[in-house]
Amino acid sequence: MENVFLIDLCSGKSLTTALCSVLFPTDSEDKKANKNNENRNNHFLAIDKLPVHQVPHFTKVNANASYLSRDIMSEAFFDELEREVRRQTYQEGRTVLLIGMHLCGNLSERAIEFFQRIELIRAMVLSPCCLPKVGMKKKKKRQKKKKIPEGHQGGEDEKDDEPVVDSNKDVKKESIGFRDNFLKRLQNGDDSYVAWVDHLRHLATVRKDEEKVGDENIGNDDGGDRRYELAVRSYRDDDIHSIKNAIISVARIQRT
Repeated sequence: MENVFLIDLCSGKSLTTALCSVLFPTDSEDKKANKNNENRNNHFLAIDKLPVHQVPHFTKVNANASYLSRDIMSEAFFDELEREVRRQTYQEGRTVLLIGMHLCGNLSERAIEFFQRIELIRAMVLSPCCLPKVGMKKKKKRQKKKKIPEGHQGGEDEKDDEPVVDSNKDVKKESIGFRDNFLKRLQNGDDSYVAWVDHLRHLATVRKDEEKVGDENIGNDDGGDRRYELAVRSYRDDDIHSIKNAIISVARIQRT
């Protein structure tokens, strides 16, 4: 791996970043690389909300890794990330890659948003985890009224049952980025995780102006930069020991 700036989004304890730092050390720390005149020039950035003191191993790893404690949902962080991506690309000469392993809920959509809005990010690998909260309502289950002794207050005659998808005539978009088709599939009883992965894959093929660019492996546009087209792939990885083992990869391929 050479000339790469790898962003490990929502990294948790940042194991991926720490391993990359050890496996791909800087030239000054790798005598073999210096002997072969290799120029790796990599940097690995982990980002999560955990306070810095909870990831102390970053004070002991190689100089090619760093950690940011940030709320990735804030617009201020988007601006900060965009500036750093530009600096890494133009000043450090690195290719920017984004990974998100087991991102929960809306964080997966946020990762796709970063990839779409920051066109200098050349590829993204996303493994979504649990679904976000959706528009739900409680289904009421009627119970027989009990005879209430005189002098006592009335008891409840309804009990909350399991939550169900809101079945109003118009499907509600309770969270930014949701698509009607995803919620309708939940209403129809489809596998919720499969529906969520399909939604994210579709989202990765949509331009910033919300016009669909196609759901083939190679899209017709990359979201803005006409020099590139999108290569999108999704599959299940059996090496991930979880039923939530989908991988979505998106890359900007330079037009010939």
